[in-house]
Amino acid sequence: MKEFFKKKIYNLIILSGDLLIHHKKPENHLLIVRTDAIGDYILFRNFLEEVRKSEKYRDYKITLCGNELWRNLFENFDKDFVDDVIWVSPIKFRKNPFYIYKIIRKIKKAGFDIAINPMYSKTLQTDVLMKASGATEKYQWGEKFFTLSDKYQFEFNINKEFFEKLLNKKIEIKSPNFVNIPQLDLKLPEKFAVIFTGASDPKRRWGLKNFSQIAKIINQRYDYKIVLVGGEKEELDTETINMTGKTSLTELINIISKAKILISNDSSPVHVAIATKTPAICISNGNTFGRFTSCPNDIFDKIEYVYPDTVDDHSFKENFDRFYFGSTVNINEITPEKVLPVIEKILK
Repeated sequence: MKEFFKKKIYNLIILSGDLLIHHKKPENHLLIVRTDAIGDYILFRNFLEEVRKSEKYRDYKITLCGNELWRNLFENFDKDFVDDVIWVSPIKFRKNPFYIYKIIRKIKKAGFDIAINPMYSKTLQTDVLMKASGATEKYQWGEKFFTLSDKYQFEFNINKEFFEKLLNKKIEIKSPNFVNIPQLDLKLPEKFAVIFTGASDPKRRWGLKNFSQIAKIINQRYDYKIVLVGGEKEELDTETINMTGKTSLTELINIISKAKILISNDSSPVHVAIATKTPAICISNGNTFGRFTSCPNDIFDKIEYVYPDTVDDHSFKENFDRFYFGSTVNINEITPEKVLPVIEKILK
């Protein structure tokens, strides 16, 4: 019911925009809507270059409507592939009608003849943004020929399939990747492991005591320093180089790219590790199993996922179906003893 009334309010705002805002006549102007989280963007961003260089859209003006959370990442790696950006705060968009009107005004005044939404999980927000575009041609999952060939896919491959359909060509990119990572002077040790303790959902956060035990063993057994990143003020019960709450996204990418191993909850640093080809362990309760975890070996084969036994006891497809919309399995069913052999496997 709440979503129903929200949709009514959004439609009224769009209607008021139609009445009050001068519409610029579109001319070869493409809107790309991508407002999901940081990890989602990392598994999507390489396709911006494909669109920019494509025969179909190379002569278009391209505007990206993006989530301001990953602005730092975009501006350091991807700004050359679009002409303009409309930044959106999803939190303000959900709560502030005046903010919604402001964003819709920007979109309507820009004028678009084509709008695409490559996000497989559509939201009320993206529906509003696509409608506000006024584009005569719209492309998103579930419409026209945009049906997924196999739902049991990792998110990067879902994105790849979308853009292959959109551009009507085979895309040769095999995995997400970062090129020309800025070499920042972050005073990092020669040999170190990165531990990331954060996650947006508390159900995806492994206990700090568990991370502390793992950190001590890595330090003692492999003589690696521990670089801690994650929440604002988190600390482990062992000696670390604590950079929690002190790094930009670009700095975090730089740190992970130089690490011997990343150990993380199921969060965006895992996707950074895949894109920088850094060996990694993801500790997960099975949330969005298969789509954002269990990265296929042909994308990256030096990442391991550790799940609770109640997840391990089921097949890939069973878990994919069970946890597609989330998992309530207790992540702290995973013990440090279960993680240690996986560390040894990666660092042997």
